Amino acid sequence: MTLSKKSVQSSWLNFANKKSIEDGSFKKLIERGITGLNFFLSLFYQDLISMDCYDNDIRRLSQTSASPFEIYEEIILKDASKSADLLLPVYGQTNGLEGYVNIEINPKLANNLEETLKEGKRLVEKIGRPNVMIKVPATDECFEAIEEFTAMGINVNAYLIYSIEQYEKTALSYIKGINKAKKNGLDTSKIYSVASVSLSEIDEAIDPLVGESDYDDDLKGCASLANAVNIYGRFKEIFKYFHSGNDQRILWTSIKSENEAKYLEDLVCKNTISSMSETEFKYYSSPNFKGEIKYNQSQANEIIRKFDDAEISIDSVCNKILKEKIVEIQGDFDKILKAIEEKSSALRENIIAIASDHAGYLMKSYVADYLVKNGYKINDLGTSSADISVDYPDFGEAAANEVASGRARRGIVVCGSGIGISIAANKVNGIRAALVHDKDSAIMSRRHNNSNMIALSGRPYTQERAKNAEEIVKAWLETEFDGGRHQTRIDKIAEIEKRQK
Repeated sequence: MTLSKKSVQSSWLNFANKKSIEDGSFKKLIERGITGLNFFLSLFYQDLISMDCYDNDIRRLSQTSASPFEIYEEIILKDASKSADLLLPVYGQTNGLEGYVNIEINPKLANNLEETLKEGKRLVEKIGRPNVMIKVPATDECFEAIEEFTAMGINVNAYLIYSIEQYEKTALSYIKGINKAKKNGLDTSKIYSVASVSLSEIDEAIDPLVGESDYDDDLKGCASLANAVNIYGRFKEIFKYFHSGNDQRILWTSIKSENEAKYLEDLVCKNTISSMSETEFKYYSSPNFKGEIKYNQSQANEIIRKFDDAEISIDSVCNKILKEKIVEIQGDFDKILKAIEEKSSALRENIIAIASDHAGYLMKSYVADYLVKNGYKINDLGTSSADISVDYPDFGEAAANEVASGRARRGIVVCGSGIGISIAANKVNGIRAALVHDKDSAIMSRRHNNSNMIALSGRPYTQERAKNAEEIVKAWLETEFDGGRHQTRIDKIAEIEKRQK
């Protein structure tokens, strides 16, 4: 295991799902140098709706009358516990500096200090591992929570930090907590914390403002790095003479950009961590990576001055982003609970979305009868006749939306050739609709591509072809996804979808 790049900076993974935790993929990343795991609600939501690795847990728990929140917690805590076990050797080898799993408290509790503290303590006790960090947003309402968690001896990841003012309040909250912990007789050498500083959102918000100002485009893409260098400077000042406990290291997050190496290469500095995707880690850990800190303090200050001269306040933009991100994260949590509720129903009742145009109507009707006879519940989205001409994109999209939302376990669509309706279905994010003509291609679409929809040809309709469709559907529904190296490719498909938004 390589601890960090040039023994200067550590690398934590943005997210690991159940599949990668259980099939050994995450363990291999640890062996290659990943030293921590950072769970994000938005990434969990994407995997929840686009993958089936959580389906068995959701089906089982929904049959016990568990609420969507209880199902969510069971899933996320199981993943956190297993990944913490995988990281425990790293935690031991580094005397607690590395090897952490970071999980979020219910963001709906962010404005309630008492409930936040109670919930964070409960989650830590429920996971029962020493290498867990609780994620607490760095907001005015939560700085006291950062202090109190630290005073209890609970490791904290203070996240959603954008401005230098936010960072200073975060660091001081941690120091106050350490001093309280020391007074309470706790061993502060065993308490760790990170301050998660977000990057790419700042440039995304400020670059359009640069275009509106009289300044040239040379300032584009500079704000987040200059701001980060200033925060890093304050980190060194604040913790230079701090000896009561461990330094609260900086964790660079939201480093994603069109040029994935941009923030990775420009913010390699001592006592920091970068939270990154698997793709970014591959580059970060390659011999070609030559990272260092891009600006010195005076260069960063000069860039900030230029923004001030252009009447662009980075601090004001940061405060606006923070408010928007809090709402966004709470929305992500709502979407997760809604998706679990809808998926619970779909899995419990084995709902299959099915649709066709007029050319595929007879084949669709045959397949629908087969599904019902075999215990599946169908959501037939039309069409209802072979005699009235209709447009296949309408029906492909309708079925795809049911699958993408989790309201249906999977989907089957039919048009004359199957080609057009499969193209339409694949325009919906999260859909992997495979055009299949025989049992073997149906099986491979599941094993290697984790297809959640199939498209069948409806013409010419004969009993022999209908029987073939029956075999295709049976094999497809009974085949599991292989995962492993194939999951990496599915993840890349999801990345393409994100870039198109």
